[in-house]
Amino acid sequence: MKDDRLHDDDLALANAFRAVRETYDGAHEAPNLTLQRALFRTRTRERKRRVVRWVVLPVAAALFAEAHRLHFVDRDPVRALAAWDRYLAAAPSGRFVPEARYNRALALIRAGRELEAKRELEAFANGTYGGYRRDEARALLDAIDGDASRP
Repeated sequence: MKDDRLHDDDLALANAFRAVRETYDGAHEAPNLTLQRALFRTRTRERKRRVVRWVVLPVAAALFAEAHRLHFVDRDPVRALAAWDRYLAAAPSGRFVPEARYNRALALIRAGRELEAKRELEAFANGTYGGYRRDEARALLDAIDGDASRP
């Protein structure tokens, strides 16, 4: 039977993950690279699996919750955008990536960065994420294009 608990030898790596999470502001990619390097330096597949289960996944969930709060509760598009980017960097293939990308596009619109938002929304409108938010993305793209054509 496999031992699924974090052991003392995992604690240094777990603490590195937590320290990076607590200090990472989304402005630099270096902390995220440090996180990735630390994970890949681990020698065993079991140790990686334990660290991912007990450290990385909870970090990603906390980052998603923080981004959600900044976006929907605090309604701060600039800080929400940075938070969505942090979540996407921590969990590039995570369960909530489509929702995070869509919310990131909304934050871009609210921050006045329509060109970047259009690129993100086009992926939804073109079916990159299946039918998820396809109609909403098309409506937003039409609205952005309508606003751009006005003097």
